Amino acid sequence: MADGVPTEFDAKVMKDKVVLVLKTPVKEQAVIRFAQGKWYKVNLYNSAHIPAVPFEFTIHCV
Repeated sequence: MADGVPTEFDAKVMKDKVVLVLKTPVKEQAVIRFAQGKWYKVNLYNSAHIPAVPFEFTIHCV
């Protein structure tokens, strides 16, 4: 979500990082969520094929 509204983004894997690029500018904050909810299908794995755990973090824009 960006500024309280769901938004689209592109994701790219660059070596050992996942880079997210929002398709629209963010004025205040963006909340990044992965595998949130009662049920989810994980599609993010590390090099040892271990799935990522659910997470959420907020990015505050200045």
